[in-house]
Amino acid sequence: MGGSSESQSTRQGGSTEYQSTCQGGSSESQSTRQGGSTKYQSTREGGPTEYQSTREGGSSRSQSTRQGGSTEYQSARQGGSSESQSTRQGGSIKYQSTREGGSTEHQSTRQGGSSESQSNRQGGSSKHQGTRQDGSSEHQGTRQGGSA
Repeated sequence: MGGSSESQSTRQGGSTEYQSTCQGGSSESQSTRQGGSTKYQSTREGGPTEYQSTREGGSSRSQSTRQGGSTEYQSARQGGSSESQSTRQGGSIKYQSTREGGSTEHQSTRQGGSSESQSNRQGGSSKHQGTRQDGSSEHQGTRQGGSA
């Protein structure tokens, strides 16, 4: 509190659990390692950022939230895969990306200037939806295999 932090660390085998909380400047961080894996959560209030990262095997899950400027970001990696969500309010962008295997799912939303975009890739394929409001156009594209 103020400049303060709370930290908890636990190791089991090679694993680590870490929790850190700062209020004021502030961040909350949780990190857990199991085997080679890591779970990480960080929250900042004020600036603020919320971040969660989990690694299981080579994989990681990450969530980040910024309020004020603001961004919400979630990333999950399982194998080579990642899931990402980013939201900005104010300027604002919402972004979601999911990778499974080589695949990606992407959603982006801008409010204000604003566009909504969704992209899904599974294998080599992508699905894209974009919406712009104000100057505005709506775009939807779907690719599966080599198709559009």
